[in-house]
Amino acid sequence: MASPLALLELRMRSLLGHEKAFERLSPRETLRRAAHDNVSISRFGNGELRFCLKRASSRFQPFLPAMNDRLLRALYEPKDGVLTCYSNSFRDTPAPEWIVRYNPQRYDSYRTVREPNDIGVHKRSAEYRAYAARWNTIARRTKIRTWGDTNLFRLAVYVPEYAAGKMGAVLDDVCRLFEGKRILFVTAKEPHYGGSYEDKARELAILGVKAADFIEVPAVGALGDADRVEREILAKCRGMTDVFLQAGPLATVLAYELAGRIDARLIDSGALNAQVSYLVEHVEARATA
Repeated sequence: MASPLALLELRMRSLLGHEKAFERLSPRETLRRAAHDNVSISRFGNGELRFCLKRASSRFQPFLPAMNDRLLRALYEPKDGVLTCYSNSFRDTPAPEWIVRYNPQRYDSYRTVREPNDIGVHKRSAEYRAYAARWNTIARRTKIRTWGDTNLFRLAVYVPEYAAGKMGAVLDDVCRLFEGKRILFVTAKEPHYGGSYEDKARELAILGVKAADFIEVPAVGALGDADRVEREILAKCRGMTDVFLQAGPLATVLAYELAGRIDARLIDSGALNAQVSYLVEHVEARATA
């Protein structure tokens, strides 16, 4: 009898004709569009998908029925100037690889590309099946045809670029999101990962940020503050080039809904703050090269 994973792969292959209707970008292709095309980024990760497809809470966000329709609209309805993102790379493999330098932790196995054991492999069959099944649901309903990759801001996923000796170009593009920008950061005072942007004034200056302002959101349950946060963004965004939202499902919703309503570009930035030290290191090395 075929395993559940094999059955799922058969089901996925049976949908191949339908799949041709979609353009699914790699993290690198998604990052290029973010860095060079000035599109707003709205990202769906595991928490957002559980919220709107399973009507389930996460440890960061209790389920709020009143917000569900807003998330579903962002998932199913295309909008000019917005690149909606799904975990394409996690959907495509049950054993994703990571650059250990950018995501140091224990892995199920390792392989060597440029240095000993520099690539870690996680066996994530259950997550793979979940992302594949959710994509089947989305593909039947969504009108969005081009999908970015949710993991564009995670440096550890750029294994092909790292193997080819092209991580410098990846880091250059991430740095472009900061260089010469006036950024309104919407984030918790103490984020779950990576430290607050408010505590990174020196690093932001090195990255070339021209001005920074901040709106605080709760670390847990930010969706319940949606109206207040939206009002504050509208009040503070004048003169800003970008709004970085680090607020779970609230970031997904507001990056979609406010695009086109304000002049600033909106980026659902996730844990990009946790990558700042690597970006600073890259900028400083580039300056002395």
